Amino acid sequence: MDWTKPSSPPVFHLPEGIRYTCQMDGACCRDWWEIRVEAMAAERILEVDWRSCSSLGGKAKSPFLRARPNARFLFLRCLGDACCFLGEDNRCRLHARFGPETKPHGCRRFPFHFIQAPDGIYVGLSFACTSVLHDVGLPAVEMREEAGRLYGLEPEHARIEAPIRLDASTAITWEEYLQVEKALDAILAREDQPFSTCLVAGHVWLGILRQMLKAGAPELRDKEAAFLRGPNPALGQILDFYVRQTSSENFKRAFAIASRSAAHPTLKRMVLGTLLSFRNSGRPNQWRITAVMRVIVEHLRHWMRVGSLRLEPLDKRVPYRIFQPSPAYLDPPKVQALLRRYYRHALFRKDLVANTDLFWGYCYFLLIHGLVEYYAVGLAALGEPDPALALCLVEKYFVHHSNFGRTFLYHPALADIFQYLFKRPNFAHTMVMG
Repeated sequence: MDWTKPSSPPVFHLPEGIRYTCQMDGACCRDWWEIRVEAMAAERILEVDWRSCSSLGGKAKSPFLRARPNARFLFLRCLGDACCFLGEDNRCRLHARFGPETKPHGCRRFPFHFIQAPDGIYVGLSFACTSVLHDVGLPAVEMREEAGRLYGLEPEHARIEAPIRLDASTAITWEEYLQVEKALDAILAREDQPFSTCLVAGHVWLGILRQMLKAGAPELRDKEAAFLRGPNPALGQILDFYVRQTSSENFKRAFAIASRSAAHPTLKRMVLGTLLSFRNSGRPNQWRITAVMRVIVEHLRHWMRVGSLRLEPLDKRVPYRIFQPSPAYLDPPKVQALLRRYYRHALFRKDLVANTDLFWGYCYFLLIHGLVEYYAVGLAALGEPDPALALCLVEKYFVHHSNFGRTFLYHPALADIFQYLFKRPNFAHTMVMG
């Protein structure tokens, strides 16, 4: 190998239908953010006269919160709900005085997110950014130069390795995964159908695909052995036929099943209530029996509508007596358009396979939709009627800026329980339409 030959430049895939231009409103520096600081950035900040541009005062010993046990990051301290370096003009005083290179990588890169895949680097954006959320600014496809500059700031990025897990027993190639993703995107893009129906149809379509692959290869019953053998050419042919056939029919069967009434509102309340409680009170390294008992107690409490819901990071709990969830909160056309844009972009930025199997990843999509509804209802009960804020908060605390999804899907006490629920025929209907 010729080590003197420069490596080829990375291939960037930029999203269509997404806009971004910084609005200079300081929203990413306040409103319940935990701003992470990597070790090198912490050293850079401590080397300069940080007190002169901090709102903490000249006697402050550190601009950082005490590190959590085994944490890889520090966190910037806040004054009220704003970063200690945010000025009254909504500009970063650390940036203004010492230059952008002094800031943490997360601040400089936001709202961009990069993930390395076998065919290049996919550039995703966060819907916690007000510009992205409200579709304001320049098209992201025109930001190739900016994406390349920001990508080069960090030595390591999230990575997806092939083969891809369709589920615990089935491996597919990267090219086959892209076929599946394209079909799911076409399902979610159907504007002649309510978005909720599209989301359920995607789950139905994936479920039928899994059944076909298992019927075509009985050896998949030995799950780990089947996956270790890697992608199966015969299964690839089944997948290719299924994708082409259903696409030519415009996914008629999946939409017919998705249109049926099969929701179970009580189950939805129990699942989402338990999910929220786990997010709020989960403890690392707790005994498995303790976690199981906690899940059971929370299941019963939400089934009986006892007490209230805590929607982190909101200060107030929402009493069940005023909490009346309904999918109708997400029915307005603007909200439907927002959700369609969000989920299609989540597909593009590889949320389905970034942390888990493809099928479980899509089931987590459904949980996220249910959480958006719950946050929208809770915010309305507390006097904030904008459902877009609900999506912003869920993005922060359950998806793009949180490890919760990965922890939740593989928590030893919860994995069996929730993955059992994922397999229920009415799971998707319940989470989306219940």
